[in-house]
Amino acid sequence: MPNDFEIIERYNIDTSSSNYWKCIAILITKPYILNKYIGGCEFFNFGEYSIEKVNRINDYLKSVLNKCFNFSEIKCLLKSNFSCENLSGKSLFDYLLSCKERNVLLLRLNYPRNGVWRKDIFDLICCDFLNCYIDFTKVYYSEEKPYLCVNLPYQITYKEKQVLLLISGSNTDYRESVTFLRYTVFPKLVCLLKSDLKDDQLYSINLISANDYVVLYNELKRKYVDKIKQIWTECTNVEKFIHEDIAISTYLILLWEKKSQRFYDLGCGNGLLVYILNSEGHKGVGLDIRSRKIWYNYPSETVLKEMSITPSDNVLFPDADWIIGNHSDELTPWIPVIASRSSYKTNLFLLPCCSYEFDGRKYARTNTNKSQYQSYLDYVEEICKKCGFIVVQDRLRIPSTKRLCFVSFNRTYNESDKDEIDRELSEFIKINSEIDLDSTGRWLSTYKVREAKEKVRNCTQLDRSLLENIVNHVSTMILKEMPSNECQWNEGTPLKLSDIVKTIPADYLRKLKNECGGLQTLLKNHHHIFILENGTVKFRKPIEKFVTEDKWKKKRCWFYNNHPDSCPLPDGKCPYKHD
Repeated sequence: MPNDFEIIERYNIDTSSSNYWKCIAILITKPYILNKYIGGCEFFNFGEYSIEKVNRINDYLKSVLNKCFNFSEIKCLLKSNFSCENLSGKSLFDYLLSCKERNVLLLRLNYPRNGVWRKDIFDLICCDFLNCYIDFTKVYYSEEKPYLCVNLPYQITYKEKQVLLLISGSNTDYRESVTFLRYTVFPKLVCLLKSDLKDDQLYSINLISANDYVVLYNELKRKYVDKIKQIWTECTNVEKFIHEDIAISTYLILLWEKKSQRFYDLGCGNGLLVYILNSEGHKGVGLDIRSRKIWYNYPSETVLKEMSITPSDNVLFPDADWIIGNHSDELTPWIPVIASRSSYKTNLFLLPCCSYEFDGRKYARTNTNKSQYQSYLDYVEEICKKCGFIVVQDRLRIPSTKRLCFVSFNRTYNESDKDEIDRELSEFIKINSEIDLDSTGRWLSTYKVREAKEKVRNCTQLDRSLLENIVNHVSTMILKEMPSNECQWNEGTPLKLSDIVKTIPADYLRKLKNECGGLQTLLKNHHHIFILENGTVKFRKPIEKFVTEDKWKKKRCWFYNNHPDSCPLPDGKCPYKHD
């Protein structure tokens, strides 16, 4: 290793050697938290460090990188030409925390986020556990941007209650890399050192290859994004759904090892996941209590059915290889049960979101030391195990805060024991429901099916007199105090939304309770009267502005008829009707 290292950053901190290596292990195994252009990584463990090994690996990679054209090829060459162990990020993290060696030599393969092959993807990492330092060296130097690896050798070490960042090379020659190290890598390390980190770190897409995921995800993006945008008819965020369902499709296709599977997506919503999986050769059906407009824009091979799903003997899928529950709301606790009772060979993929009990009640956490979400995940995992599934939790790469999923692999019992498992499962459902099980074929008499026609809950369907009363009440509150500055037109005093809520009559609030967003949504609907900013409500003072002809004088001016100073604009300049 080079011995001309220069200290460029230092931080005083009293920490243990084990905590230091835990933080270093996170930096090594999660490079994508530092560099957004990295989509994933894999590792090769070459065992004890030696300069001979470093030179041999460097020389070999430089000689073959010009002849390789994909990630899989270079991985195969490494495995066949060196005695090394191929590890995932999670496996390496666990190894580093328990390593008993004096030092270890690693090679990190960084996959570009766009999935396109390039040569500058490797860095050699030497961990010296005895002296608490780690050394990073890029294998293949390239000017191709964005950079995946730091372009100069650097070290991180901990000694005498100081963590140090050192570089080997000129600050001016590698200004971009030095800036990245000083203002991204080092602050992140300090932040980790000051945090209370768990030994059991959660990694994403553990069950599939990071290489295959990055390549296939980008392939599906190129294939479907434009197509989906052209046929999208829903009011929801098209970008979020496209990238989320392409990511889930990529995960499932790789999980299924690209072998054709028969699946049922229960509560399929817009059907996008079914469309992609069907298009990629998997036979499956999407079921939902109500159809969506976009359903009719999919090709004929996309099978979507409008159907009420009531957990019962009549809603089983014996031909299914997989039952999918993707944000399936009230059906979430039932997905493992339906999969279990459909057939012995049926597995499940479950992505919980909203937390519900078997009988449709909202789930109430039993452990206040955990968040509602984590507590519900524990409950869902317990259900999966009661159903007899060998189940694994994994984290998806989707644009959502709720991205932990459950995947089952076979059963914990022999098929001959199915009846006994089913009896225990029925007892478990009974214990976790308010009413006894049904004897009519339905598995729970109190389960309430969601209404086929979704209720509009944006305050637009409320009684007109209620809306007027609340608007007048809020206006009176704003006008109670004159602003401190002298003005001809009374703009009132801005008020906190939380303070306004306290003054609203209780019977009004009860009627707003079931509306999404409540009072805030109601006031936003009246944006021609009010402005909501940072939790504060004030009048939207009428001003002269350009309005297209089709919107000119189409609505009455609220201020003209209701404000004590009337409208500050003359009739000819106000876009609203003065009558």
